[in-house]
Amino acid sequence: MLFLNIISFVVLFTLTIFIFMFISVSFKKTASASRGNANLPPNYTLQNYTVEKQLDFLCKKNSDCTTPVEYLMMNRCPMTAICLNERCAIVCPQLLNEARTFFEQNPE
Repeated sequence: MLFLNIISFVVLFTLTIFIFMFISVSFKKTASASRGNANLPPNYTLQNYTVEKQLDFLCKKNSDCTTPVEYLMMNRCPMTAICLNERCAIVCPQLLNEARTFFEQNPE
């Protein structure tokens, strides 16, 4: 009977670990997608950008890259991560010309 209880515990423990791992991976994918590069504020574009930092992570597409929190908190531009030459890079997207003109004319 004790042996059966131990086996049951091991099976339940293993299932719990697998479920936790599945939920964790699913959450990371969802969080990555929600911070994805398509979610730029209005009047910003990734057609032109300034590279802030080249990261050491390999990538094939923009969605493979995640913007580190310290860059998300910066306020000089909406920093985002893109795949640049198969390496993730943190970039500052360009503000579109019509928006720049508006902000220059209305500084505060």
